[in-house]
Amino acid sequence: MIDGAQTPVLEMEDVHVSFRVRAGGWRGGRVQAVDGVSLTVERGEALALVGESGSGKSTCARAITGLVRPSDGTIRVNGVELGRLHGRALREHRGKVQMVFQDPYSSLDPSMVIGESIAEVVALTDRLRGKALKDRVAELLGLVGLRAEHATRYPHEFSGGQRQRIAIARALARRPELVVMDEAISALDVSSQAQIIELLVRLRAELGLSYLFISHDLSAMRALVDRVAVLYLGRLVEIRSADEFYGDPAHPYSASLITAVPTPDPVAQRKRERVVIAGEIPDPANPPSGCTFHTRCPHRMDVCAQQRPATRELPDGGRVACHLPGPVSATFAVSAPPA
Repeated sequence: MIDGAQTPVLEMEDVHVSFRVRAGGWRGGRVQAVDGVSLTVERGEALALVGESGSGKSTCARAITGLVRPSDGTIRVNGVELGRLHGRALREHRGKVQMVFQDPYSSLDPSMVIGESIAEVVALTDRLRGKALKDRVAELLGLVGLRAEHATRYPHEFSGGQRQRIAIARALARRPELVVMDEAISALDVSSQAQIIELLVRLRAELGLSYLFISHDLSAMRALVDRVAVLYLGRLVEIRSADEFYGDPAHPYSASLITAVPTPDPVAQRKRERVVIAGEIPDPANPPSGCTFHTRCPHRMDVCAQQRPATRELPDGGRVACHLPGPVSATFAVSAPPA
């Protein structure tokens, strides 16, 4: 019997996701969008999955939510393997994981008032009707900082930040245990971002939610997450507690991402040592040999082009896939940004 108090809400074990590609009008090979990713999200935890565009972050999110099917590996939610479920059982289990997308307007039906959009999910989940349904919609709107009278308005009558609140309320209507936020604050202005971050922190405390943030915004993630996982070309290169990751990155790619985050102090910004990486992320249909980051790494060694680095445990409990003997800052005196 599964112990719900101890079982992680999400477990990914050696997950691969590949897609067929076409070249010159003819069917070609396959792109390995996710290449052997293993990670967990504990109950009540917030984890950020970060990396550049094309690193495989959103594909991971879609595999977790069932929008794409892994070509290999297992994904478990509450200890139950999604690949073993079918039909109604799969649909019901998917309700435990909900996704909030980057563009809330595209995820809301513009022809429906937002109360109807939320009510159709509530009716499916809780089988409510009449006044009970209306009250539940009002309760969900209140949870995200909106008023009951907002239920009669259309999506175009709201600001971007308000529409994202509506999308969050709709996700909460399924009573999920894990909410996947796919770049859900990156399109908002700074003021709206701060408000949504505050909302997400409050909802986590009040509802006991777990979060998986898909993001390239390391600055925003620092206020939200307990751990950070870094993807590069579909591979997990580092996963650490947020404090260790931001303070002492163990992978050169992580260091480059962190030192690219601007600081509010111009003097500190000028004094910071940057880890600069050149060029663009390689073609995922033809990844480099060995460590896939070696073509851009400022600290590459001969072994990096020849051997894929094994994932090793760090003293702080994190993991890194790199041939360097220790954290980047210890080896190359890279200064981390101030908290």
